[in-house]
Amino acid sequence: MLAGMREEMKVLYIHPPEDHPAHIDFANTINADSLSYPTPRNLMDVLKGLMNGIRIPDYDVYVVTGVEQALAKKVFSKKKKIIYLIADEYFVGLTSGIPFKTPRWKRFLVEHLSGFVDGGIAISEFVKREASKILNCRIEVVYPHIPDNLYTALRNLNPDLEAHNIVSVGRHHPVNGMDILVEAFRIVKKEYTDAELYIIGRGHPKEWEKCDGIHVLGYVDDFSPFFQKSSLFALVGRGQGFCTAAVEAMYAGLPAMVSEYTGAKEVVSELGKQFITTLEPEDVANKIMHYFNLSYEERRKISKKARGLSAEFNKEKKCKEFKQKFEKMLEEIK
Repeated sequence: MLAGMREEMKVLYIHPPEDHPAHIDFANTINADSLSYPTPRNLMDVLKGLMNGIRIPDYDVYVVTGVEQALAKKVFSKKKKIIYLIADEYFVGLTSGIPFKTPRWKRFLVEHLSGFVDGGIAISEFVKREASKILNCRIEVVYPHIPDNLYTALRNLNPDLEAHNIVSVGRHHPVNGMDILVEAFRIVKKEYTDAELYIIGRGHPKEWEKCDGIHVLGYVDDFSPFFQKSSLFALVGRGQGFCTAAVEAMYAGLPAMVSEYTGAKEVVSELGKQFITTLEPEDVANKIMHYFNLSYEERRKISKKARGLSAEFNKEKKCKEFKQKFEKMLEEIK
């Protein structure tokens, strides 16, 4: 019955121009066609999106990354289904004002349009919790996976667990909290003078390099050299939906440290509560120094545990989980 239903239903995945590889894999595993859709920057863009939605091709199911994207199709045909892939900080901003306060009109609009959403799949329990405050529908959780090419390469890496080096990965955006990490590192550097911080990602200010030990690297194709020379991964996210880089680092044998406002905390917390921080630089610094003060043997045990916890984040397992939950959701809301 379910297989027959899926063969008949046409699915369209509507996504931002720069999409996460795992989300594309999720779409491919349910045989969805794809449509790139501009990310709205203001109220006028949202209104244009609502009006232009009628021009979107006809499909039975729309997997969307924005509530306005396919709403017009639903208005004219109640049989069409909208499944929201909740994959970023959007709802955290609406509910908690992190990484920055959301205009009132946006929350008002989303609350009134959310009734057209039939179901949701979130990339973490953290995101699900925030989205559930607005969306009145069933929401499942499927974590994103490590890309296949990286998964193979990372398991062969051996980080320098005796070093006092930290690596972080993420573009220059408040959601990644790199400025907090930089301030924390300044404190750490006073106690561990040989410490280094490698910042990978587009757009970060080079002036951060004025602080001794900070390396602003920009975009790099291969994280491996920096994972190997480091002993800790850190990202102090302000509402970061997940942070795949954290589990990538863990699979490379690097213990990870993230904030309580980062979805990956649900995995990282298994290493110990000392790997989950607040957004205060002093707290981040104290927990980094606590880790640096551990013996090599203690770090090695945590490294081994990190590899084990992250091993399940492979493409085959996560795509299978996504497909199962997506199809079950469609069956229940048909």
